[in-house]
Amino acid sequence: MNLLTDAWIPVTEDRKFKHITLKNALCRDGVWDIALPRDDMEMATLQIVICLVQVIFPPKNATELKGRLAKPMGEKEFDDGIEKFIDWFELEHKDYPFMQTRGMKDKKVTPIQKLFVGLPAGNNDAFFNIPDEVQQSCSSCSVIVLFNQASNCPGFGGGYHDGLRGRAPVTTLVSGETLREKIWRNVLAGDFIASNNFPQIQFPNEKPVWVEKIKVKETILAQNVGLLRGLFWQPAHIELISEMRNVVCDSCGITTDTSFMGFRSEKFGNIDNKKTPGYKFSGTWMHPHSPAQWGLEDGKKAYRFLSFNKTAPSWTQMNDIMLAKEDANEGNNPASLISQYKNIFLGRDVTLLIGGYLNKQSSISGRRHEMFSISAGWDENRDTLRDYIQIALKINKVFRGKIYGFGKAIGVTGLANRSEERFYADSERYIHDTLRTMDWRIAKKERGQFVDKLIKLVWDIFGDITRPYQNEPRMIKAYATAKRNLIKEFKKIKEG
Repeated sequence: MNLLTDAWIPVTEDRKFKHITLKNALCRDGVWDIALPRDDMEMATLQIVICLVQVIFPPKNATELKGRLAKPMGEKEFDDGIEKFIDWFELEHKDYPFMQTRGMKDKKVTPIQKLFVGLPAGNNDAFFNIPDEVQQSCSSCSVIVLFNQASNCPGFGGGYHDGLRGRAPVTTLVSGETLREKIWRNVLAGDFIASNNFPQIQFPNEKPVWVEKIKVKETILAQNVGLLRGLFWQPAHIELISEMRNVVCDSCGITTDTSFMGFRSEKFGNIDNKKTPGYKFSGTWMHPHSPAQWGLEDGKKAYRFLSFNKTAPSWTQMNDIMLAKEDANEGNNPASLISQYKNIFLGRDVTLLIGGYLNKQSSISGRRHEMFSISAGWDENRDTLRDYIQIALKINKVFRGKIYGFGKAIGVTGLANRSEERFYADSERYIHDTLRTMDWRIAKKERGQFVDKLIKLVWDIFGDITRPYQNEPRMIKAYATAKRNLIKEFKKIKEG
């Protein structure tokens, strides 16, 4: 299967599941939605398509990008554009298969399900109902999980590198009305890349890492990695194992004549590990699909990509996702494509696709994939947007702190976590609706209403959490203290 010529993109059309080609996606305006049983795989599919288009059809400037959005690409232009790339994106190429290393000598075959993140073959089966749920995979699903493992997930553990964005980065993309619009809204224009002094320029003779392989003991500088190698970076040595036979894919359910049951791999980790071969990556490759944070280390900026480290909803990190900030010792930057959208499509509303995994010590414990819409005018009212998010976070922080103190006073653990989970669950829809429908011209005037609504919600939760303990004499004092302190803190917030 070839990603540039064959039908591999999983979509629904008129409620029917099918696969379409990259040419279909770019040269037609079909009513398609990417569709798979798992939202993380749907997002990885869109990422792959965006990365292919970024590398093969990069628009020179904002004007050309807007033209791409306005009408489908001509088929001849598509055919001419992919010609020199075709061999590099063949899943079972005899010499350099897509994102793989041919000739793995390890006799052990790892089940294909380990690439379907959730690690059922390891120590986590968070996304699976039964062991061995996916025993055979079609070519399309195999491409998607191969890319997803390399780009969005922790490495396989000791002796393996993580991807360029770390163990479990947050990915932020801009949505659109059609699949074609979703693709082009997330492709960077050449003039934007140049004006922002990106280190990852378009190297004309660059080849992907499975064609021009990383050498053992090689030190790779981030500024020498272009978009082709960076967007399709494969840190692992891995080779898929397939059979020619008619089976039903355990992932998407289609009948396929090529079945992928597992893979072989070899450790290829950090150069400092003397037990295994490896390489060193020096610097941070600023991936255009992820927001980044930085702090000072030895007087220099040290970057890391935003990740989900707890179960809090994505709105709690919206300031990091949407807004740039720079202090003397720390700061954050939105994903480059978010910054471009703000510049090119000034004054428009935006719907974000936000996804990532919850990671703990290379183990995936959960996933979060959400849509988040913000009304037109947000880009010219960034301070107000930041204030709304910060005030909601402050209310939660105060509430959690007072409930923690109450629980400690009465000798009951876990109340603070329960209160926080309830706050997130009960407030999420209201916060989404507020930002989606916000009239930014009167947002400052309506701030008080927003605060009052969240505080009322907190009092409802406070009553539910404390009710079982209000009638015990030894606990009445702790209850009264917590309530009095909350009233005091909420008064400060309203006056702030």
